[in-house]
Amino acid sequence: AYLDTWASAYAANNKFEQAVAIQKRAIQTARQSDIARRNGELEVLEAHLKAFQQGSPVYDVRLH
Repeated sequence: AYLDTWASAYAANNKFEQAVAIQKRAIQTARQSDIARRNGELEVLEAHLKAFQQGSPVYDVRLH
């Protein structure tokens, strides 16, 4: 989650090359985690990577 947030911050500042590199690390880390796979986090990380590769930032705004 921390790596995803870090990558998102880069993307929000139009630094997509850095965002992609960090997001790939996030995906690699998540693939090693059974919890991340069970919770569906891997799919979210991969969707964010695709957005970053297309030059698009992502925002996750959830109000509780």
